[in-house]
Amino acid sequence: MDRAALLYEGGHDQHWLVKKYEQMPIDLDIINSSAVVKNPASILKEYDYVIFFDSMLDSDRGRKAVDIILSHFKEPIAMLDDRDDPVILRYMHHPNLKYFKREFRRLPWDTITIIGYNISWMYWYRAHGRPLPLTLPEAIQAYEAGRILPLPLSISSAVNDSIIQRLQGTTKNYSISMVGVTHYTSRLRNFIARGASPRRRLLIAKELRTIPNSFVLMGYKDDKDWRPLSVEDYVTTIARSTSSVATRGSGFDTYRYYEIPALNSVLLADTLRIVIPNDFVAGKEAIFFSEPKELISIVETLVSDERLAKRIAEAGHRKYEEFHTPQRRLMYLIEELKR
Repeated sequence: MDRAALLYEGGHDQHWLVKKYEQMPIDLDIINSSAVVKNPASILKEYDYVIFFDSMLDSDRGRKAVDIILSHFKEPIAMLDDRDDPVILRYMHHPNLKYFKREFRRLPWDTITIIGYNISWMYWYRAHGRPLPLTLPEAIQAYEAGRILPLPLSISSAVNDSIIQRLQGTTKNYSISMVGVTHYTSRLRNFIARGASPRRRLLIAKELRTIPNSFVLMGYKDDKDWRPLSVEDYVTTIARSTSSVATRGSGFDTYRYYEIPALNSVLLADTLRIVIPNDFVAGKEAIFFSEPKELISIVETLVSDERLAKRIAEAGHRKYEEFHTPQRRLMYLIEELKR
């Protein structure tokens, strides 16, 4: 069995990834960056692959650990997107490094691929005080060489396999559900940072509330009176819904996009502008929409044709199990490192 080291430093946002990757069909060890800095030779010789998060570059110790790995480790190395930090461009030249991008987006033309959602001109300008150049030769060369690859999310660490199995065959009590939170956008800063998507989510929620037998729970993140559902209520609500909506938030990729088909509900989703390998097929494994008003006719069709809804939900669940579980995410990563 292949052995891989997942380099980790506490205090970052990748805890959900660490939790998901702990129980996988591979011998995977979680190693703190300080261990690499103290004794790199004895640690690195034990592994076939090293995996680390780009947020390791946030700290001096993390950067030192990464530099040691890139200097001494001759086997394939994976850097996972956690922060969308433009500093990763410094590492694009390394021949053994592959960068797995969470929200992998293409520009409208084929010759340039943008590295990340947040590495936009606005993000770069806020971070560095100057616009992001449109020509990124290191990134383009790395992409063309197959060293920048998409790595979408999967289900959240709270929604595990046992919960999904337990809720299989749950009776459908809701025609459609939408559960989530949005951000208060009257401030210019938030509007620039997140665009119109929070307002769009509220418009969608407004349309869904007009549908009979729907379950809609949306709130403002800054609203002190709003309380989210517990994990148990959240997954049960989706499992009890004929269909459920996953809309983009501050980014495009979301846990709900995979949790809905995992829980045997029909996935209704925004048309996404990111690359998802083996994505759900429109009309067969999920239904995609562009305008909120489309949802009313979609839900009416699914409610009136139970066999159609069941067929799409089951096909989406099979696609999830085959390609989008946390286990498959890691194995996809390892398979790409072996190429």
